[in-house]
Amino acid sequence: MNLHKVRDLAFKVREDLLDLYPPTYTRGKHGDMFRLISGKWRFFDEDYTGACGVASYMLLLLARKKGISLDLVGHAHHVWCQMQTDRLVVDPTYGQFNDDSLPVYLGEPKAKAHEPPCGQLRARKARDGFLEGIYVGDEAKVLVKKFPDTQNPFSKYHAPVIQKWLGSL
Repeated sequence: MNLHKVRDLAFKVREDLLDLYPPTYTRGKHGDMFRLISGKWRFFDEDYTGACGVASYMLLLLARKKGISLDLVGHAHHVWCQMQTDRLVVDPTYGQFNDDSLPVYLGEPKAKAHEPPCGQLRARKARDGFLEGIYVGDEAKVLVKKFPDTQNPFSKYHAPVIQKWLGSL
């Protein structure tokens, strides 16, 4: 599989995410969901904090459309994608973890973002080699659906935007 292609898709999702939710100077209909950043109201912070569920789900759908198989993976505090073939992490919002040199991460799981917080992590391996506390596939979708509406790609705020975006590609 072409790793560069997967990485490019993750960057596309990052760029499109800010285009889908452009800066606005008025609070409008859903103003309570926007934050003031650099004098403009934004749905997501510029470092994509709070966007992991939405961005990862968008990446999953875009990759599927391009014939690439990814799994949605996550724990209670962060969501990302993982390549089904070799379980490499593809995280389109990794830059939110204060690593400006890696806005998108593609590689082995990193403890900082890609494992549950210490209290949730168990030393033994769970089924299929995944650590306990990490949800994969349909279980990860169930987890993401429990996120607040602003961070949930299945919410009434994001689902129509994501479907319109996917249809335009």
